[in-house]
Amino acid sequence: MVIATKSKAGVVKTFKCPNCGGSVRIAAVGISINAVCQSCGSVIDVTDENYQIIEKAKRQTKEVELPLGTRGKLFGIEWEVIGYQQKSEDTDTYFWDEYLLFNPYHGFRFLVESDGHWSFIKLLTQDVAGLSNSNKVSFDGRTYDSFTRSGAKVQYVMGEFYWQIKTGDVTQVADYIHPPYILSREISEGEITWSHGEYVDRDDIRDAFNITGGMTPQSGIGENQPSPFREKVGPAWIMASIFIVALIIIEFFTLRTAQNAVIYSQNITFQPSDKGTDLSADIDVPPGRANLEFEIGSPVTNHWVELDMALVSEETDKKFDILQSVEYYSGYDSDGAWTEGSQRSNEVISSVPGSKYKLILSPDSDLFNAGQPVDVGIQIKRDVPIVSNFFMTLIMILLYPLYLYYRNSAFEKQRWGNSDSSSSGSTGNQGDDSSSESDWAAELKRKLDNEEKGNI
Repeated sequence: MVIATKSKAGVVKTFKCPNCGGSVRIAAVGISINAVCQSCGSVIDVTDENYQIIEKAKRQTKEVELPLGTRGKLFGIEWEVIGYQQKSEDTDTYFWDEYLLFNPYHGFRFLVESDGHWSFIKLLTQDVAGLSNSNKVSFDGRTYDSFTRSGAKVQYVMGEFYWQIKTGDVTQVADYIHPPYILSREISEGEITWSHGEYVDRDDIRDAFNITGGMTPQSGIGENQPSPFREKVGPAWIMASIFIVALIIIEFFTLRTAQNAVIYSQNITFQPSDKGTDLSADIDVPPGRANLEFEIGSPVTNHWVELDMALVSEETDKKFDILQSVEYYSGYDSDGAWTEGSQRSNEVISSVPGSKYKLILSPDSDLFNAGQPVDVGIQIKRDVPIVSNFFMTLIMILLYPLYLYYRNSAFEKQRWGNSDSSSSGSTGNQGDDSSSESDWAAELKRKLDNEEKGNI
């Protein structure tokens, strides 16, 4: 199959359709074999000097997004639309458009549009190796995963083509993807061809061919559409790794340099008479600013104790309020022993300036109602390393790469939901004997021919 033969630049030939008299234009003179009249749809053999009609048809001209004769520049080369065909799966439920492009110096290319997604396709002159496993194909240093295998039936044609074509022609197509690239194998009776393409953004098609009207809206995800998140995932993880390493280093030095000094420690037995009264103690906080950790503990079981504390600076009257409680319960039920709560409680106040402070305590407990005292241990530490800050920062660092990973995974899941493969790159244990697939395509064509005859 000729795919890159050069024709004489600038040579264009026109003739009248033998069926309807409409004008038929040939851009690839000497290369094109068939031409399809835009007016009546007749397929004409342009290699015959009498322009013999291969297939006569009568139908209305189909409006397409890229009319024949439209020119546009893609990948730095100007292409002209010389042919159009609409295809469908063998079930006639899913349709797509294929435009044949021509440049006298670069030969032929295809633009394939499916659900508003476009791919720029070039036929290959060589076979593609690596079909011992039909689920994956290696080509040009990339591994392509099997995406779909189905019959492809020509539903509509117009323009010129360098191969014999008519409506009803059936081939078997297998698509392998490595977004944004697609590798396709097409099998017809006695012939196997490979093509390779690349996804093209719809706006680039609009700009290249100066499309001023509406275009088919995009639906779903194209089989070789590149994920907008995939290229961001790797760099995001790299940056996150750098920040995590820096965070670990900072946390290491924070733990090493933190004073974690006890500036007050006292065990107090509070009496029921202490309820509603204020008890005080003097605390000297060293100069500078650092956090203070208040920790209280009590050996209560099935009871609670609460301390309403205030730390008041004797120099500035600045006040810090702390309310802490301890409650611990245990028992047995049908499931066995159980516990709830804790006998210790911690609270941290950040950035407390050095000063002489008065610690004011106001206790309360359900034991007071029974006339019983309660033992409470109070300890205050200065410049305590806060491990929770490390984990909170770590979570913040991981949020963006995890978000990108999730969006990319969701994108790929939606893509592969349209595939007949069981998963990405896997279609089960399928054989791949070319001769058997040719027999399959021939049998499919005979089936469709019989269906058409039955509808006549």
